[in-house]
Amino acid sequence: MMQNFTLLIQRISAVLLLITLSSNLAVSQVFWSETFDSGIPSSWSTFDNDSDFNWEATDVGPQGPYAIDPLHEAGSGETWIIYDSDLDCSGSQDAWITSDAIDCSSAPVVWMGFDQVYRDFYDSTYVVVSTDNVNWTFFNVNGEAAPNDSGAASILIDISAVAAGQSTVYIGFNYLSTAATQPSNLAGCGYSWQVDNIELTDEDPRPANDMRVNDNFYAIAPSVITPLSQVEAFGFLADIENVGGETQTSVNLNISIVDNDSGDEVYTEDLAYGMIESDSLAENVPFASAGFTPPAQLGTYTGTYTVSADETDGDESNNTQSFDFFVSDDFFAKEVGATIPISPATSNWDPGEALSWAYGNYFYVPNGSEFAATEASFGLFNADELEGQSVTLWLYKWTDDGDELAQQSERERVGFGVYEIQGDEGFDIISVPLFNFLDQSLGVPLEDNTPYILMAEYVGLNDQTTMVLLGSDEFDYGAQILRSREIGTPRFGSLLGIGDDTEDYSTLGFGYDLVPVVRFSIEEIVSTEEALTNENLVDIFPNPTKDVVNIQVDLEETTSEMMIQIYSVDGKQLMTQSYEAVKAGTFTINVQDLTAGTYLMNIITDAGNRTKRFMIQQ
Repeated sequence: MMQNFTLLIQRISAVLLLITLSSNLAVSQVFWSETFDSGIPSSWSTFDNDSDFNWEATDVGPQGPYAIDPLHEAGSGETWIIYDSDLDCSGSQDAWITSDAIDCSSAPVVWMGFDQVYRDFYDSTYVVVSTDNVNWTFFNVNGEAAPNDSGAASILIDISAVAAGQSTVYIGFNYLSTAATQPSNLAGCGYSWQVDNIELTDEDPRPANDMRVNDNFYAIAPSVITPLSQVEAFGFLADIENVGGETQTSVNLNISIVDNDSGDEVYTEDLAYGMIESDSLAENVPFASAGFTPPAQLGTYTGTYTVSADETDGDESNNTQSFDFFVSDDFFAKEVGATIPISPATSNWDPGEALSWAYGNYFYVPNGSEFAATEASFGLFNADELEGQSVTLWLYKWTDDGDELAQQSERERVGFGVYEIQGDEGFDIISVPLFNFLDQSLGVPLEDNTPYILMAEYVGLNDQTTMVLLGSDEFDYGAQILRSREIGTPRFGSLLGIGDDTEDYSTLGFGYDLVPVVRFSIEEIVSTEEALTNENLVDIFPNPTKDVVNIQVDLEETTSEMMIQIYSVDGKQLMTQSYEAVKAGTFTINVQDLTAGTYLMNIITDAGNRTKRFMIQQ
């Protein structure tokens, strides 16, 4: 089984925001530009050292099977350049596009800026600069991106060391993706790199004073929705960067938590950095305290990171980053709704292999002893293609050995729910009851200080169709995972397994910024009902059956009432029958009106409950 995970994403909705360089640059500073309005200039060169596939002009954006967002809206009249890597996965890629000669002789410094949209997948992206069109200097772009990171950005690079004062300067872009640098069994392709609005300036275009909180790495709550009974302290961390031209002093990062219902600030903490030089990134620095525990009340909260320094900031739009989280009555979630459908690419399975996989979320339960997990929820994107098939929701206790892989030997099944797909679900969130794995009774008793994994598992019937789940890319759990790991209380995001349930579940998933719509609800245990002991005999026959099912009981003590409930596997109660003063006997229920399939029978007595599974055949 292949262990690398590529991703099929189709956007349900997307809003693309680009910060254009021209809005930050004085007109006099720009001495050369290229917008590709007429396509790639004929004087430019394109070539690929490893294949015939190459850079091209586009007005529609990526067209590969795993296309990301276009840099400009298709049909807008804009033209830009693209290397659409996943259009050709036949081998390694080393694709170049370079300009003709540019006169920089009167420029004491040279800064290069451009707009981009890029998604990383074990590839490298470079700006290349030369004075002779033979010997090239490489400037790494997107070097901090992790696999599956993506986004739109405006890039600024100081190329003065090569270009300043030179009469012939060649610039370009190099996309490098090789099988040698990628996980096993991949040919070398990635996603795509799109570029537009290239500008060269003869002055540093940045404000002198510009501190920012980076939008790609700041810690949020461990789960965006947490039940009131299960709130716990969580800590903070955010990467900040001096992107201005001057050294900044008395740099401070503040985290503030506001109760959105009352408007009151319920938490604040400062982290002093002191001096940060220009072009310096301060990363992975945790706040000192153990963190913030949400108040004991339902509500919506907003956390905001704010960076400040002695000097007035020249661009205050990037001084803050905010995140929301919620305290609910009774359920956990890693998202607040679907934004994208998610499924592995078929290249993750061996040829001819059934397309089975599982995707779910990590939830930590600090106060579980008085609660039971009662319901699991998930969302399907392609229910119409899977009519008659089923999805199993498995609840596991997980004891990690430290490698952050949920191996089969570390996962203990404690609960399950089964949903049979009708085909007309649309994009609705589907809920099923959770049953105790040991005795199949309704509800799964939880434990204190215990990590749980809830997985939506699909067992494929063939190599043609697989489950596509609804997911979300609204929240990035990467910084929170790092922060929690550093203090010895790791809290993870999603987990992914490709193949059958013997495979490891990876905490990297499809990236820390992608989670499935997979949730679970809890209820307080208010009764002392327990499973019937083994000394109380209960049997059902025939099984499978066609028209009647017999329930044979032999109890230790007479029960004042015996209630028999029949459920579908997706939790719908279909039939109820009760009997008074029962100790032993055989009881018959007519089930000929039920369709063929699997059912659950719950037998309730004074001494406890027992759940039995049976099948009806036509």
